Amino acid sequence: MLVFLEEGTLLRITEQELLRFDLRPGMDLSAADVVQLKKSGGASETRAKGAEMIGRQMLSKKELTGRLVKKGAEEKDARDAADWLEDLGAVDDAAYAAALARRCAAGGYGRLRCGTSCAGGACRRRCGSRLLPSCRRRRKPWPPLRRRNTGAAATPRP
Repeated sequence: MLVFLEEGTLLRITEQELLRFDLRPGMDLSAADVVQLKKSGGASETRAKGAEMIGRQMLSKKELTGRLVKKGAEEKDARDAADWLEDLGAVDDAAYAAALARRCAAGGYGRLRCGTSCAGGACRRRCGSRLLPSCRRRRKPWPPLRRRNTGAAATPRP
């Protein structure tokens, strides 16, 4: 919802703020109420942005917080939004680490690559110790090639 104030500013709020502040058309707000409404509206907008980001791509809690701050949210609001999404079950660092480990293992990468790609090490510290042993090379390696002295093309060993 959009709220237009007399001073010409536009606020985005949710129904939660509408009910909490009991807003009605033509209502007079004190300066303290306007400050609280702006603060609450910013927190709600940060939550909505976080939910949208999680809906598009699986992220760890640390990555989500960093991206929200990069988009212009305050650090506290970003942490609160990440905590809220974690409480809802939308952000799960263990599931994210498992998905990264599966992706690395399917790509044929070893334990070192799986460990370093996991959210900059944030997930690895929390849950990677039990996931990384499952990261083994699954691709069959190429047979060793041998060159003949005659300069012919390389042939596989029998």
